[in-house]
Amino acid sequence: MNEDSAFLASEVMRVIGVDRKSKETTIERINRLIREQLPAAPILAETTLSVSKRILTVGELRAIKPWHERRKPKFLDGPLVLAKMGGRVVLIDGANRRNHFLQVGEQGPFQALVIHVPDSWPKVQWAYRAG
Repeated sequence: MNEDSAFLASEVMRVIGVDRKSKETTIERINRLIREQLPAAPILAETTLSVSKRILTVGELRAIKPWHERRKPKFLDGPLVLAKMGGRVVLIDGANRRNHFLQVGEQGPFQALVIHVPDSWPKVQWAYRAG
């Protein structure tokens, strides 16, 4: 992980934060949010998160399907958090803001942090013994 990605990973951790109603750690919450929409995603570790920053146009924002249709965000600032695995991009944090922005005609640009999820599990060598 390079220095920029490490900084952005810490930003993802800050944005996602801890749900005080849950006993999940932040990385457990990130993994749960990703796997709700990308069930084949491997479990990610905080130390190996690969993250980049992206500026989205209103068209790109509209193309990302929301996880729900609620439109009452707690706040309007801060980046959206996306997960990208293979050719698929999903919104894991910021659906209320996304829906609100599109409802009121906000034209952007919109900041996003993109978690790059490996599209396969690490290769494991297995040794079989006859007998």
